[in-house]
Amino acid sequence: QRGVASVTTMIGELLDLARLEAGKESREVAEFDAAALATELGRINEPLARERGLFLKLEGVPHLTVEGDCRKVRRLLQNLVLNSVKYTERGGVNVSWGNEKDNWWLMVKDTGPGLSAGPAAPMVAGLKAATASARESDEQNAAVQGEVSHVLTPKSDSHRPTSFREFQPGEGVGLSIVKRLCELLDASLEVASSAETGTTFRVLFPRHYPPI
Repeated sequence: QRGVASVTTMIGELLDLARLEAGKESREVAEFDAAALATELGRINEPLARERGLFLKLEGVPHLTVEGDCRKVRRLLQNLVLNSVKYTERGGVNVSWGNEKDNWWLMVKDTGPGLSAGPAAPMVAGLKAATASARESDEQNAAVQGEVSHVLTPKSDSHRPTSFREFQPGEGVGLSIVKRLCELLDASLEVASSAETGTTFRVLFPRHYPPI
């Protein structure tokens, strides 16, 4: 059953990627609360993290009204969170968000093995090249007054699989989708990864889009 689910998910991801690469998806801009979106996705993915014996920490301002394509931002963040949860053996995943000047950002940081240890390793150079603005990711900058911060903690008796590679092998496809969605949303994708510290993805979005 796990194998069938994995293949089904992979097929769906490949179809998503094919539509994006064929230019068959457009950007639909409207106002939405990015903080509410990130919190909701954290809650949705919390059972998977708990099952894996991982924590899932959410941190950011309580409300963040932005302009953008809410559906595509959701797909982008879901891909990043799922990859981090499914390929992390110990520790957990931090999901944070905030704003700076005319931009806002989402960040997903895990304590996993780093991209060099997974099937997405060949994509690292391409992801760095796709980054429109390389800058240091500093989580402490997100600690502004009025932020909410809570940890979705795993149960003490959680069972964790002996190998994180028991999960779907679609990491590379998921990150390709993230890259294409960033291009569609005029977003900057930044990545830092090592076997010692895990992987951090930071996506910087424009807070407003020019009228069509």
